[in-house]
Amino acid sequence: IGDALQYAVQSVISEVHGARPLSSKITIILVADKSDDQVNDAASSATANRISVFPIGVGSRYDEDELSILAGPSAIHKITKLQLFDDLPTILLLGNDFINKLCYDSIKVCTDDDGNQRKGPGPPRWNPEKRRETSKRTSQSGYIKLDLDGTCKGSSNRHIVTFDGLNFKLISNCSYVLFDDKMNNVEVILQNGECRSLSHQTCMNSVQVKHDQEEVTLFNNMQVSVNGRSVTVPHHSSVFEIDVYGAVIHEVKIPKLGFVLTFTPSINEFMLQLNPHVFSSSTSGLCGKYCKDR
Repeated sequence: IGDALQYAVQSVISEVHGARPLSSKITIILVADKSDDQVNDAASSATANRISVFPIGVGSRYDEDELSILAGPSAIHKITKLQLFDDLPTILLLGNDFINKLCYDSIKVCTDDDGNQRKGPGPPRWNPEKRRETSKRTSQSGYIKLDLDGTCKGSSNRHIVTFDGLNFKLISNCSYVLFDDKMNNVEVILQNGECRSLSHQTCMNSVQVKHDQEEVTLFNNMQVSVNGRSVTVPHHSSVFEIDVYGAVIHEVKIPKLGFVLTFTPSINEFMLQLNPHVFSSSTSGLCGKYCKDR
């Protein structure tokens, strides 16, 4: 169940799959038994990405605590319980309760950027309308203040979207340094090459992550190597945590830095997410310099 939710989270935030970055998102997950893996990390990832999870427990073998963890904040309002899978259609026949729950029962507590519940008022959230107004008002002075979320993306249609929202295409079959942070000793390198299925088109052949004396390479055939040696996934070491979701998405984490890279070669996409409290404007590479205010 944890892997399934992680896959759903990665898909629902993917612009290649049609996701709109500023829109609210929901995930409905059917649970009929106790999960074979941990669900805590997946649930936290959903909350951190502003995705509301609505678990539907079917039968009597599911774990009540896991349903609550999956649902996250306001869990009691998001959980639905049924006796049989055949009862699923009745959800839509008994009034609009379930539809209203999906549409209006959003998270009723404040969370920070890491998905933790905030007890105080905290700093203001990013507001797209305010951002546009601020950009327009200050553009004459040559200074624009932006609240950046620490995400750099690459896809088949837009290729690279930098930390500050700029986008450009990479048309050559070359190696590109996407991200380099000398202070934390982290480097991300993208290797582009000709697509195997489409001639005269450029695809992402591999993504390499280097940290300290270790390096991980994710290949477009879903193979993974660590320090030049092929490994099976999941693979966890003192430096990296490497996982796979749905047999199509690889994820590399450097837990101590809050660094997360996902690579989905089947749709020619990567996403790099940084912890704003760890990384600073000392970064370089095609993803741009990262700082919380630019």
